[in-house]
Amino acid sequence: MVLTAAPFVILGIGFRRSWEDTALAQVALGSALAGGLVALFAKFLLYPGLQTALGVDLRTALADTDSWLVKGAISIFLVGALEEGGKLAGALGVLAQVGALHRPPAAFLACLGAGLGFASLENLDYFAQFGPATLLLRSLVSTTGHLVFSGLIGVAMGAALQASARRPMTGYMLLLGGYLGGAALHGAFNLVALETVGETAVPILVSVLAVGLVVMYEGWHRLLRCDRARGDTPWICEACGARNDAPGRFCPACGRRQGSA
Repeated sequence: MVLTAAPFVILGIGFRRSWEDTALAQVALGSALAGGLVALFAKFLLYPGLQTALGVDLRTALADTDSWLVKGAISIFLVGALEEGGKLAGALGVLAQVGALHRPPAAFLACLGAGLGFASLENLDYFAQFGPATLLLRSLVSTTGHLVFSGLIGVAMGAALQASARRPMTGYMLLLGGYLGGAALHGAFNLVALETVGETAVPILVSVLAVGLVVMYEGWHRLLRCDRARGDTPWICEACGARNDAPGRFCPACGRRQGSA
């Protein structure tokens, strides 16, 4: 229970200032629940149905083939694409329900919450199957991996929401690119973890996660600078009265941060 709760506590402290904004708190919590539901759907409906349709167990297929092309296709186009697609769908659903589709930081927190919810349910499933020995490694590596995959998609989604206000096609392409990148990274991460020895896999995986966390950190702060709770444009600066046509929480004229109302 401590290992399962620890990521929630760490993220709760790390983003503590965001919880003062009711919409951001609702998005994060709702998406964590949605991510958990997606994990249950994948385990009990999606993967069993897919394996029945294909006539093969995916884990068996990965273990029995010597072709890296086949292993890569399964890891990226089935596992990575389906799991990241499910988390993305859950995040978008929560954003729409809360009415926060116009807020880039909300998109990031929605994807992060969906990743955390999915990883937590998946870890508990592995605990039930293989016992406590597997939970420590999964809590440290797998949970962080899911946060990175989903967080990078969240950065892309936040940028897409900002761009779509003026260039809709650019927004769609950014979102699609973020999703495909997250799915590819997820699949490649799984492939390295399954097919390489620990002495090789651990440094590679830790390096990938470290770079991903840095990108997420920078992306989060860029999205914060683009955020306003109001989605209307143009808007008038509360301090200097300047008219602004682009979304953003900071006035380009005087630099004053706008309110959250």
